[in-house]
Amino acid sequence: DNVEIVCELEAPPGAAGTRILEVVVEGTIVKKGDFLIAFDDTALKQRLIDQETLVATDAASVIEAKSELEKAAQSLNEYTDGTYLVERETFEAEVLTAESLVKSHTDQLVHLQKMYRKGFVSRLQMETQQENVQIAAKGVRVAQIKLDALQKYTRAKNVAAFTADIAKQRAFLKAAERKLDLSKNKLTELNEQMVNCRILAPKPGQVVYANDYERRENVVIEEGAEIRKRQVVLRLPDPKQMRIAAKINDGKLNRI
Repeated sequence: DNVEIVCELEAPPGAAGTRILEVVVEGTIVKKGDFLIAFDDTALKQRLIDQETLVATDAASVIEAKSELEKAAQSLNEYTDGTYLVERETFEAEVLTAESLVKSHTDQLVHLQKMYRKGFVSRLQMETQQENVQIAAKGVRVAQIKLDALQKYTRAKNVAAFTADIAKQRAFLKAAERKLDLSKNKLTELNEQMVNCRILAPKPGQVVYANDYERRENVVIEEGAEIRKRQVVLRLPDPKQMRIAAKINDGKLNRI
């Protein structure tokens, strides 16, 4: 019954593994919580600093994305509850002004027609006033077209544009939040690796190095050795539950 102490650290860039800084002497009897092994955390500390900076940058991006989303929503409200209403009132006022002008010119025309019949004004004056009525009538039509275009097309176009911008900013926010979550998860992982740089005994036992001389690279546990991720470094066997593995020649089996 062996408790295996495994290296949980990713190798630094360009290295085959994580270097052992200090390791307890093989054969040492340890209690739970005693020091077992320490790995080099120099590269990991720098990665941790870089990741903390990245988390702060991503958090700022989320704040900015939220601000842009709020601005987009406010822009829509500002248009529908403000700008559009002002433009509509302005165009409606133009229609009323133009209609008032038509009425004024029409009244003047009626008066001139009466005066013309009595011979007090010339035909040219009456025809000029008729043209003024026609021009004023065109002004009414132009003002009405502007009002209709605002209500039928311009408002819908602007609302669609503001709505699309809101959707875009919401997508940017979602992406920024996702990126921040990934950065935080990576930071949590690096903090866990920092904890794993110094391993304490999870239970009492006697320290046995997980040397493997049969492997091509001859894995030897010692200070300065580079250890791969998931590689067993130490074992704490339970002396109450042990077995012996013996290699016996077939010719001597009858002597067992």
